[in-house]
Amino acid sequence: MRKKPAGRTAEAFSERFSSPSCRHHMLKQYEKIREKFLELQKQMEDPKLVSDLARLKAVSQDFKEYEDLNQKLSRLEAVEKSLADNEKLIKDGSELATLAQEELPSLRAEFIEIEKALNETLRPQDPMDKKNVIVEIRAGTGGDEAAIFAADLSRMYMRFAEKK
Repeated sequence: MRKKPAGRTAEAFSERFSSPSCRHHMLKQYEKIREKFLELQKQMEDPKLVSDLARLKAVSQDFKEYEDLNQKLSRLEAVEKSLADNEKLIKDGSELATLAQEELPSLRAEFIEIEKALNETLRPQDPMDKKNVIVEIRAGTGGDEAAIFAADLSRMYMRFAEKK
């Protein structure tokens, strides 16, 4: 059986980000995200925003970005609450303890997955990510084959751009 490289397993990720100082820092970031989302939500509800199209575009883009983050945060909190509830059921020794014990690994994995996605999203982005690009593809020497290849390559890039 092949061993996973250190630092890539869910347990290693969890251990790395579960220190109290790191957890405190992440909670502060999550709270800032929530506050920014609520602020943008209020701005979106403002009727004056419609008159300024440039501001409307900027606020709408920010709102969409923070809305996705807010949804991930809400899901993370729900999973965290489920984890706490299941651990409480197990400690209390209730009738549902076996079901809670079975659900615990999947909840932990989901928690780690959501947290990892949030951390990737919160990483500083390249300012060029939101810019447009112009791609020129020309058929070189080779006649019809080169033209067909250039057309296929152009279609491939167009489909890639549409998905992103």
